[in-house]
Amino acid sequence: MEKILERKDIIKQYIRDKDVLDLWCVDHSADTEKTKASWFHRFIKDNAKSVVWVDMEKDEIEKLKKLWYNMHYGNVEDFDLWQKFDVVVAGEIIEHLSNFGLFIESAKKHLKNDWKLIISTPSPYSFYQLYQVLFKNRTVIHKQHTCFLVPSTLESLVDRYGMKIERTYFVDPPLKKRFFLFKLLNQFRKFTSTWFLSVVVFK
Repeated sequence: MEKILERKDIIKQYIRDKDVLDLWCVDHSADTEKTKASWFHRFIKDNAKSVVWVDMEKDEIEKLKKLWYNMHYGNVEDFDLWQKFDVVVAGEIIEHLSNFGLFIESAKKHLKNDWKLIISTPSPYSFYQLYQVLFKNRTVIHKQHTCFLVPSTLESLVDRYGMKIERTYFVDPPLKKRFFLFKLLNQFRKFTSTWFLSVVVFK
């Protein structure tokens, strides 16, 4: 039985002492950085050798610059920093995009030869979503989401750009009592985890 991990446990092994490009980091408000030590993008900053961030929220970017974040304004589907990195992290981004191919091409040109693109995205088969469908006859989806992906469709997508998935992890958020049953069930049905996270490399 494969253990369902937390996202930080996975990310840490790939970013430690690496030069990282972190995409879409504002999380709606830069004030999160000041108030939450557990903020995901602060976690990346604390564990990587160096980090550069790209986002489109101009006002929030300026706030984070004042906190010594190396922020750049840009659209993740079409940007060029003229710099290469060991790892590109794209956490819960791809499901917001209009053009997956442009995003992948933009990420590729920022990576060194021995590189890794880490993509995480919500699972359409999570127990939470299944519960909503079965018992409430609805889906609960962020209003900015354009799609759901599964590991097999992501594999097909990156294959078109000369890449492959090196490994896929099934990921849950930190345990909360109200989600304990879901997390327990996920240990037996990994596709019902909250997210999946794929590590993408050149073929």
